[in-house]
Amino acid sequence: MVSKLKLLACLFGFSLLGWIGWNRYNYFFDASGTTLALVGIENGMYYSGEVDCKLNGQHSFKVYAVSVFLDDHQLIKNFRIGSREFEHSIPVDTRTLEDGRHILKVEAIAGTSQGTKTFLEREFFVDNQPIQAAFVNVNGESCVNQGKTLHIKFRVNKPVDSAIVSALSQEFVAVPESKNSLIYESFVPVACEEEPKDDVLKISIKEKTGGVCSLESNLKVVQSQFKRQQINVSAQKMDEEAKVAADNERLESLLAEALKNSPKEKLWSGSFCTPLEIKNVYTDFGTIRTTQLKGRYSHKGLDVADMPKSAVWATQHGKVIVKDRFVFSGNTVVLDHGCGVFSLFFHLEDMNNKIEVGQLVKQGTPLGTTGMTGYATGYHLHWEMRVNNISVDPRQWVDTKF
Repeated sequence: MVSKLKLLACLFGFSLLGWIGWNRYNYFFDASGTTLALVGIENGMYYSGEVDCKLNGQHSFKVYAVSVFLDDHQLIKNFRIGSREFEHSIPVDTRTLEDGRHILKVEAIAGTSQGTKTFLEREFFVDNQPIQAAFVNVNGESCVNQGKTLHIKFRVNKPVDSAIVSALSQEFVAVPESKNSLIYESFVPVACEEEPKDDVLKISIKEKTGGVCSLESNLKVVQSQFKRQQINVSAQKMDEEAKVAADNERLESLLAEALKNSPKEKLWSGSFCTPLEIKNVYTDFGTIRTTQLKGRYSHKGLDVADMPKSAVWATQHGKVIVKDRFVFSGNTVVLDHGCGVFSLFFHLEDMNNKIEVGQLVKQGTPLGTTGMTGYATGYHLHWEMRVNNISVDPRQWVDTKF
């Protein structure tokens, strides 16, 4: 029994000596830094009121001390830790700080002979100014006709994180009307088929610190008087188109995907122009058509013509998102002008081989020539505009500076 106790004592002694030796080795030769983690303040984020931060640290030997700096001021100086792990609370009252950019910096010193220093830095922004907003171009109620675009503008007192317009059971993003502007705008499309009614338009504005304010206005959809038309395109022509063109469902799929990626800013500047010198208007926007092949439907564009095979150009600056041939729209080019605003050009005889999908083009850039490819009975251009993938009257975008 005594022998066993002596053996255990020897083993314990050797273990203790080994532990002491390893610790002394770490103390003299461990050059590693402290692992730091700061919870409560993240890089580039905005904060208001009092923020409770948690600082966590760990070192294989021990952490000797930490210091914390806020901008040029030292909040904590060489606070002794003396252990391998620690957690420390750092309250930051942003109400004592100016609105704008600030730097929180942490310095940790390892408890080894080398005293390796580790730094952690957070850049953050303070915003304690209450959000304020007001309509610019709406006075209690907005009236808009079927097939038109409602242009909403409002002013805020500071840049915001996001602004969402809710109307007609849909949501639309609002963006600054120009870089660094405090006036935000949104484009609300009203479909031809939208029922005349009274509705409510709401804007939810979220500030960068998470606070929310809202605006509200009455919205009245007014009935438009649309023409009626009957046309007939031979089944033989459409059979021939089907042999060389993709189905128009493919076009709609491309446009739906493009809408998700449409820039949240205007790529255009100034007014839109017509895509050609209009000498004839064959079919107005919103005309209720009856055809043997497609039945009854609303014509979602403007059918216009100059001379056969006359030039068609970009109505505004934009990005080419579609350049292909489809059964009903024929040779088709689509431009994305940003903010979910698309221009579509159908039935082209040919398409400019100098433009490609993904390319940015300027207003007036040739896109192709008028033709009768697709579901067409004669040379013309089907000119269409969509906002949030809802077709709207393109002439309004020429007559009005959006």
